[in-house]
Amino acid sequence: MAIDKPGERKEAPRVDPRELAPWPQVDRYPIVIGSRLSFDYISATVRIAKTGYRLQLVDLLDELISKELHTLAVVTQRVLTVAGGRINVKPATTEPGSPEEEIAKRYAEEVHVQLDRIPRRTQAFASLLWANYYGVSAQEIIWQRTPKAWTVERLHMIKPRRIAYPDLNNVHAHIWDQGFVVSTGANWQEYLTQGLFGLDVCNYPNKFILHEPQLFSKYPTEEGLGIPLAYFMALKALAVRAGGQFIEKYSKPWALGYYNTTHDDKTPRNASDEDIKALQQAISVLSAGTAAGASLPDSVKVVLDGPGMRTGASVKLPQESFGEWMDRLISKVVLTQSGTTDVAENGARSALDTMVKSTMRIYRYDADCFGQTLTRDLARPIVHLNHPGQEHLTPTIEILIDDEVSPEVMLARIKDAVGVGMPLDADKCAAPVGMTSLLIDKADGDKPRALYLVKPIEAIAPQAPSEAIEDAEEAEAPEAAPPPPIETDEDEEEEP
Repeated sequence: MAIDKPGERKEAPRVDPRELAPWPQVDRYPIVIGSRLSFDYISATVRIAKTGYRLQLVDLLDELISKELHTLAVVTQRVLTVAGGRINVKPATTEPGSPEEEIAKRYAEEVHVQLDRIPRRTQAFASLLWANYYGVSAQEIIWQRTPKAWTVERLHMIKPRRIAYPDLNNVHAHIWDQGFVVSTGANWQEYLTQGLFGLDVCNYPNKFILHEPQLFSKYPTEEGLGIPLAYFMALKALAVRAGGQFIEKYSKPWALGYYNTTHDDKTPRNASDEDIKALQQAISVLSAGTAAGASLPDSVKVVLDGPGMRTGASVKLPQESFGEWMDRLISKVVLTQSGTTDVAENGARSALDTMVKSTMRIYRYDADCFGQTLTRDLARPIVHLNHPGQEHLTPTIEILIDDEVSPEVMLARIKDAVGVGMPLDADKCAAPVGMTSLLIDKADGDKPRALYLVKPIEAIAPQAPSEAIEDAEEAEAPEAAPPPPIETDEDEEEEP
């Protein structure tokens, strides 16, 4: 309710009228399987998703990844690396010197400005990049119309469980809410996403960003890392649950009491009923809440044995070893390697660098696919709505993933390049390595100063002025004559 005047109230609008797919109330009630999860259910949801109905599969993937922290970590790493990449808007390719060349640059600048003005842009891009896991994602563009231009006011998230491909006549993405969007009331209305099959995205061009990355060369109904990972996450959940049960059962100490069956003179003696009763009372108090206690004669002994009872620094529970094996397999599926998430004790640095480069190729592929999606569904609508007929001058949006090169490596590259005669700008080479140039004033104005390879000189430690004067005086003074030898009698005995 919004306050209009003191003492008066009127109902506030529930959703933005510009939103074709507002957040539905039915999304508050997802499907949660819990302990009833089985491999049969996983296979059934995958089979249903292939027919176009993805809701059950997405809810299952949400439940699995919320409980499996390693998968959440590696998938999030892949998503956030691209979401935080540098954005570059490249003008459309035109004939050099043609009038369209300047127009293409101006359009690229307009698109870049609009991208920079989108609020919470990084979060919206991260939400879209979760299509790598779910198979598909979407954002609704909320446009602001002014007398001069169409501008992107914000991006509205579309949860992946709402996206389906139910129409057998096509393979178009539909936003389908299988329940109420808003509760019934005075202002109730049926939204486009509530009808049969919901809202066909293709019927509303320039309105949605639909990201469908192709990782396995399959249809969108079968794409995403979530499908192959679902079985491994379920297997690891079994190991984690079994490990928790093992710890709950065997981690608490047992209260064991022993009573003497001999006299002081080592002759046999049976414990009296009073002795046993007192012992059992003590055990019941010490083991209260666990029921892990017993009173035993010294003629018998309880020994716990099995894979889980081994001791030693290198001994692990079978559940722990199985979970680590699952983690390595999951890392290889998501990052193509497990070296950066589970480094071996004696792993070579060169092998680790190779693994990092392999993962960087995955990041760049994700960035290229995402940039092409933004070019089609965001840059092209901006040009189309503001400059009709000029769509061929749509700029390309690029997501750049940079390698973090250390200053030492950068200096080595500069030295090698200068050594073969490459003309490098001294000022531009000094900035990346964190060095400042001594020659601030340029004699030739703004012309760059080239780097040259010169003969190295030996570094001399600086001296204080007084030390320098003393060194100079010692250098000018003539050498003193050596003292005359002392004559001694070789036959004379030395005095003590």
